[in-house]
Order: sequence, then structure tokens, then C-alpha cells
Amino acid sequence: MNKEKFNIVGKPVVRQDGYAKVTGKAKYADDYHFEGEMYGVMVRTNVAHAIIKEIDFASIENHPSIKTIITHDDISGSKKVGPIKQDQPIFCYEKIVTPGDVVAMLVGDNEVILRELAKKVKIALEELPVLEDPTTSLDKNSILIHPQNKSNLITHYPLRKGNVEKGFKQSDEIIEQTYTTQLIEHAYIEPECVTAIPGEGNFRIKIIGSIQNPFTTRRVVAAVLGFGLNEVEVVQAELGGSFGGKDDTMNILSARAAIAALKVKRPVKIKYEREESIIESYKRHPYILNYKIGFNKDGKIKAMKIDLLADGGAYSSMSPFVTWRSVVQATGPYQVPNVHTDVKVVY
Repeated sequence: MNKEKFNIVGKPVVRQDGYAKVTGKAKYADDYHFEGEMYGVMVRTNVAHAIIKEIDFASIENHPSIKTIITHDDISGSKKVGPIKQDQPIFCYEKIVTPGDVVAMLVGDNEVILRELAKKVKIALEELPVLEDPTTSLDKNSILIHPQNKSNLITHYPLRKGNVEKGFKQSDEIIEQTYTTQLIEHAYIEPECVTAIPGEGNFRIKIIGSIQNPFTTRRVVAAVLGFGLNEVEVVQAELGGSFGGKDDTMNILSARAAIAALKVKRPVKIKYEREESIIESYKRHPYILNYKIGFNKDGKIKAMKIDLLADGGAYSSMSPFVTWRSVVQATGPYQVPNVHTDVKVVY
């Protein structure tokens, strides 16, 4: 028997980040601190759907703890972003489309005081009807969440294979059933955190944070600032969990921190508390799944007609990409000769 010794085969795989984590030497986003560091705290709304009429900072703008107030007016580049559809404002300035939408950011030295001051900002809103049921989202009379899109449809993936009606006629049995899945919060242990550090002369920006996708973050920050990609450096701190939840959210937080850092010419850190994380972070889509399955007595599936409706929430974010997997995997691990699948994702 060959007893040749190998360096890799038959050896345990050692985690590259294991030693740093078990010894406490790993640096997570909030472990980074910089001289002159300031904090950014969000000003949010608590309504689901409204037109913004006025934002009044008069009661707090002269408070000694506030260095500056950041709004959409401070954005020199793209005011709306998104990995596929650019439909989410960095700071809302026209409409509110979900509770927790951010209209401004307070920047200063004392995070605790800033959080109290954020509650005192007066936001005049004209409330609009709320869309609560995804099954009515595409109705002709349903209010549009993003009127510029002319529809509440985020994306539609059709898949056709064979002749599904013929397959049902050839089936011994047909089962029809509707299933639902719930919204799921990613609930990573480490809430979102990012620090932006301005470069000399304000011509460059460095981002350090709990970032899942640093290359997308760089593109978004560059677009919002009006910078070239070579003027934005992104450093991925040790991640305290993400599971997809920090993919798009961190792009927006990084852009907010970068805008503030360039304005005050000092490092600016944004770190969310758990409630903020749950309010603003993205969720796994809740689905309504309608299945019609035809099969023979020998257990062979002859046809499947599948209609899936996914609730994409207030903004499209990663919905077009994530839900593409649904149409690919809707039939499960089975060989099905006749398939008719529609996956629709709606605001």
C-alpha cells in the first residue's frame, strides 16, 4: 500500500482567520478609531408612505454638539443608487416609501447626544395610501411606490419548457397547493458599522467597515461623490456576520459616511444599534408560491405549473438577482419534462 506522505491531502484545513478570532486580535469595524473621529446619526421618519413637504432643523441646528447636518443637497454625484435599479435615495428628499427612511444625518463628537437631537427634527409630511399586500401590488388602481417606473413590478422571470397542458393531460394525478414563506431578518451578531477617512485635499476617500462586497461599495461611493474609482479605497474589516444582509445596505452607509467626512474634513463613523439595523437592513423575501403538479402512479412528475410572487419591499436592491434563483430552482431536484414558471417580484 502506498504510504506516501502529502502536505495537503489528508490534512485538516486551518481557517485563515481562526487564530485572530480566538485570540481576540481580529479587528471588526468598530475596533477602528482615528484621531478627530466624529459620528453620524440618522434622522428617520416613522411613516410608511408620504411626500416630504419640509424638514425643519431650527430647534437643533445651533446645538454645540452638532458639527454639521447632511442632506441630499450635500451630494455632488448620484442621489439615488442601487446594484441593479437606481431607486433608493442616499437621503430621501421627495418621498418616504417605508418606515425608517432616512432624510438627513447629524454629525458631531457625541453619538449619544446626536441620537437625542435626531428625535427633535420636525418633518412635515403629506401621507399617502399604504400598499400592504403584494397580491394587490400590480392591480390597476394600486398606488405606485415609485411613480417613475409606471408599475410596481420590480422584475419578472418566465420559464417555459415543453407543453405543460399536454403534461397535465398525461398525468394520473394532479395536486394544487399554495404555500407561503415569511420575511426573514438576517440578524447578524455585528450591526452595520463603517468609517470614512478623507484624503489629503479631500481628493480621495478611504472606507473601512463591515462590508460584504467591497467592489460594489467602491462603485457606489465613487458615483455618489462624483469620484473616479481610483479615488476610493475600501478596506473590508472582519465581518461579524452578513449572510447577504450587508450586501447593499453597507454601500449606502459608506456613501453617507464619505459625504460627511469630506464635508467636515475629519473621519466620520456610522454604527447602527440593533433597532436601526432591523429597520433599515434588507430582508429575505417573503413568497406566495402557487404549485400545480401532475404526476403518474409510478411517481414520475409529468408537468409543473408554478407561480411565485415575492415581496421586494420598498426598494429593488438585490431582488432581481436573488429571485432569479427562484425560477432556476422552483422545480427542485426533479427531472420535469413540462414546466411553466413565472416569478414576479413587486414593490
